[in-house]
Amino acid sequence: MILGAVKINAEGFEEYIIKGGLNFIKRLAPKVIQIECSKRMKELGSTSQSLFKTIQEIGYDVHRYSFAGPLLTKP
Repeated sequence: MILGAVKINAEGFEEYIIKGGLNFIKRLAPKVIQIECSKRMKELGSTSQSLFKTIQEIGYDVHRYSFAGPLLTKP
């Protein structure tokens, strides 16, 4: 199976989904993982910084965007 992209919008549970799906991600190696960070992450025990670190640890570059346009910075 070829997987081009994965999109995750889980209202604060994004990091847990990435960590739970590590074998899936490593096996199918999508070219792009798009994640929408929720303001609820903090109340659920996660932060965007820890999510970005997890993404980088599995070999992906992190690029941040906002509705105002690209931020093009790494955490």
